[in-house]
Amino acid sequence: MPRSTLGAQPSIKYMLKAKEREETYKLVGWCLLWSGIPFNFVRNPFYVSMFEAIFIVGPGYKPPTYEKLRGHILQNEKVDCTRRLQDL
Repeated sequence: MPRSTLGAQPSIKYMLKAKEREETYKLVGWCLLWSGIPFNFVRNPFYVSMFEAIFIVGPGYKPPTYEKLRGHILQNEKVDCTRRLQDL
C-alpha cells in the first residue's frame, strides 16, 4: 500500500479506492458469468486495452448499445478485418 511517510496508515482515499476496485472486479465477474463469456476472454490482448480506453474517456463514458454495436461498429470491424486478410 502506498504510504506518504514510513509507518503511516493508508489514506482514507486509498481505502475507498480499494472498495471501488473490489466492486469493479465483482461487476466484471458478473458480466462474464451471466453472459456466458468464457473466462479465458481476459487473455485477449484487447481486454485490458478496452478498460484503459474507457478510463481515458472518463466517468461519463456510455458503452455502445446493442444496436450500435451490431450495426456500424461491427460492420466497420468486418471491413477492416477483410482488408487486413486481403493484404496477407
